[in-house]
Amino acid sequence: MSQIEILRMLSGHTSAIYSLTILQDGRLVSGSGDKSIKIRNPKDNFNCSRTLTGHSGVIYSLTRLQDGRLVPGSEDKTIKIWNPEDNFDSTNTLSGHSGGVRSLTLLQDGRLASSSADKTIKIWD
Repeated sequence: MSQIEILRMLSGHTSAIYSLTILQDGRLVSGSGDKSIKIRNPKDNFNCSRTLTGHSGVIYSLTRLQDGRLVPGSEDKTIKIWNPEDNFDSTNTLSGHSGGVRSLTLLQDGRLASSSADKTIKIWD
């Protein structure tokens, strides 16, 4: 068995990192307890190219929709939808949980499912 080695260690968040996902173009996205999302480009040695803010709580979960939009879920009870096609300038906010959003996944039919500290799972169209 070959040995696995660390190739690069990334830093920049000021709190624990809770989630990772990959955008369609290969950029690495991280969500943190510092309430921010960092976008890193592998073509630029994974340097941080953008920091997204807008949530008022820990970013616990990240996923990507089929159309490429980035979806973080937060302790602030919301889900935001960021569009990389417009340089992440526009967001939509989904509200409906009464507790922090802990996990997100994309269903096979393209709908979004979220779980929350409010003990519910919600399916979003």
